[in-house]
Amino acid sequence: MVYRGTRHKRLSFSFLTEILLRPKKGRQASTYRLAGRASRFSVFRWGLGAAAIVLIVRLCYLQVFQHGLYEALAPGQHEIFARLSPERGDILLKDRFEEKYYPVATNQELTLIYSDNRRLTDPSAAAAALAPVIGRDAAEIEKLLG
Repeated sequence: MVYRGTRHKRLSFSFLTEILLRPKKGRQASTYRLAGRASRFSVFRWGLGAAAIVLIVRLCYLQVFQHGLYEALAPGQHEIFARLSPERGDILLKDRFEEKYYPVATNQELTLIYSDNRRLTDPSAAAAALAPVIGRDAAEIEKLLG
């Protein structure tokens, strides 16, 4: 960079300092003032910093002070799936001659019971315990478990 007719190389920590700073008019070359771009950059930097501070303060407010509110709202979000499990309806076909409906697909509630035979040590005791619950004979259940 050339200042007041003399060649002067200024070492700086930042390459932006060389570009954005200029000497003041009527002063020595070592005295600088911010150029227009530097002041815009500074305003942008301060604005970005202020936005980050506002965001951090807002997040702290929500997490620390509003914790109870969001803790109370959370179960409603988790339990919504339990309330939104509707039963499917039957699919019926209508006979065109008799005006009667016949079911094609219906719902059945079934229960699944299984056993891990590798971990089952006494099949006869397990069959005796399951017989009253299932409503079958203990010998039949033991045969299935065996």
